Amino acid sequence: MGSKTFFKRIIVPILAGLVVAVVTTLLATDYSAPNYWCDFFSWRTCALISLTILTINIFFELLISKKDFYIAVEELNKILNLTNKTLRNYALNKVRENSTEINSDINSLMNRGLPNQPLREKLEIVTSIIKDSSDKINKYFSTSCDLPSKLYNRHYDFFQDQEKYLKNVKDKRRIVIIGEDELEKEIKENGDILLNFLDWHCKNNFRLRFLINRNSEFEKQCHNKISNQKENEVLTDFAIIGNDWVYGEVTSKRGGGDKAALLQKIKTQVDETTYSGIIKEFQVGDQGYLKILQKKHHDINTIKEYEDLYETLWEEWSVEKWAMMSLEQVRLDIVINKYKKSPHNSDNKTHYKNLQIEETNPKCYNSIIKIISEASNNIYAVDIVTLKLGIEEWLKNKDYIDWMNATIQGANKAISHRIYVLKEPVFDLLTQQNLLSKVFKNQQANKVKIYLTNGKELIKKNIPIYDFCLVDNKLCFGLEWKEIFSPNTVSIDKNLLHPDLFDRMENTFNQVKKSNFTQAIANKTDEQILHFLQTLEWK
Repeated sequence: MGSKTFFKRIIVPILAGLVVAVVTTLLATDYSAPNYWCDFFSWRTCALISLTILTINIFFELLISKKDFYIAVEELNKILNLTNKTLRNYALNKVRENSTEINSDINSLMNRGLPNQPLREKLEIVTSIIKDSSDKINKYFSTSCDLPSKLYNRHYDFFQDQEKYLKNVKDKRRIVIIGEDELEKEIKENGDILLNFLDWHCKNNFRLRFLINRNSEFEKQCHNKISNQKENEVLTDFAIIGNDWVYGEVTSKRGGGDKAALLQKIKTQVDETTYSGIIKEFQVGDQGYLKILQKKHHDINTIKEYEDLYETLWEEWSVEKWAMMSLEQVRLDIVINKYKKSPHNSDNKTHYKNLQIEETNPKCYNSIIKIISEASNNIYAVDIVTLKLGIEEWLKNKDYIDWMNATIQGANKAISHRIYVLKEPVFDLLTQQNLLSKVFKNQQANKVKIYLTNGKELIKKNIPIYDFCLVDNKLCFGLEWKEIFSPNTVSIDKNLLHPDLFDRMENTFNQVKKSNFTQAIANKTDEQILHFLQTLEWK
C-alpha cells in the first residue's frame, strides 16, 4: 500500500472518527453533572464508533466512496448530538449493535459466505464495488442465473448504475445461464422486456450470450474447474470485476434459511403496503448465499480459476444441442414469435390459405412440400438440424430425406441455395463419406447450391441463425430454436412465418452466407470438404 493510499484509507478515517468523537463529547458533556462518568463512557462509545468506521473502511477499502463516508459520519453526528441523554444512550446502543452486525456480515461475506440475502442486496454489493473501483476496472465478466425479464424489469436501477460506472470499461460481457423451458417462456411471454434487455446491452457495448443449462451441466462445469473451494461454496452466479475481485452467489444454496420466520419478523415491523412490496421482491429462491473473493485476502489461484472458467464458458462451451445462443439469435426468435400473435396471426392464415395450404396434417405438410418442389424463382434455406440432432441420427431420418428431395425438385426451375450449419467436427469416416456423397454432392449435382459453415463461430460473431426455408418470397417455413422437425406437428400457426418477415429472413440467409466461416462447396475439392468436416475450418 503506497503512502497516499495509506493516508486516504487509514489516517483520514481515524482522524475523522476522533474529531467526531471529541467534538460531540465536548458539546454534549455536562462536567458538573453527577452523571459525568456516564458521559465519559459515552465518549468511549464514540471512540468505539470511530474504530468501527475504520474497521468497515479497511474491510471494504473503497467500497464506500468518500462522499458516502462523510454522509455516514454526519448521520452519526446527529445521533451523538441528541440532547436527551436517555434517547442518546439508546441510540448509541443500537449503533453499537448494528456496527457489530455489520462487521459480522462483512467477515462472513469475505470468508465463509453470507446466507439468506435477497436479490436486491446482491445487486447493491456489486454496485458498490464497481462504483468505487470504476476508474481501475479493466474488465467486467458476469454470469446471471436470474431471469432476464425479472432482473431488468424489477431492478432497472442496477442497469443504470452499470451504465454509469462501467462506461469506460472496454471488455464487458454477460452470460445468462438459463434453462431450456425458461428461455422459451421468456421469449414467448416476456418478449418486450427481453428485447429491452438486449437493446440495453447493445447500447452499452456489453457483449451478451445465453447458455442453455441442461441437467445442471453448468454447475458441474463450475465445480470441475474450481479446485480450491469446497463444492458447496463454488460461486455459480458471479462477476469478475477487474483483476482483483470475484463476487457472487452459491446458487446451490439459493433459498436456504427459515424464510417464513424471517418474513414474519419483517411483517411485525412494517405496514401492509411495504410488506406486500417486500413479499413481491422476496420471491421463492431469491435468498442468496453471497461471497466475495479479493486477491489480497484470498488464494490468487482461485481467482485465476474463475477467470479461466469464464473464458471456457465464453469460447469453448459444451456443444450438446443448442448450448449457446447469441443476442441477435434470441432477438430474431422474439420478433418471429411476436408475429405469431394476433392481430398478425389472422393475416398470416389468410395468406397461406390463399396458397391452398390446409391447416391440419397431413394435408398441411404435403401442401408445403408441393410448393417447395414447384418453386420457380428462389429457394433460400438454412439448415441447423445438426445443431439439434446428432448427424448420424439426422442422416437416417426419412422426413429430412423427403424434405431434401423436395428442394432438389424445386431446383429444376428455381435457384436453390442451402446452408448447412454444423455444430461440431465429424470424426467418423463413414459418416463423413455419407454426408459428402448422399447429402452435399447429391444436391450439388441437382443444381442446389450448397454451403457449409461453423455454427459456433456464427454465435461468437453474433450472427443470427434460424432454421428456415424461404420459397419464391411467398412461403417461409421455420422451426423454433429448440423444435425438432416432424411432419406430424407442422401447422400454419407454428411453422409458417408471416409475409412481413420474408425480407428479414432473406437478410438472415445473406448474413450467414457472407460470413468468413461460410463457403460454397462448388469450388472445393473433396479433400477440402472432408477437412472442414473434421475441423470446422476451411483450408
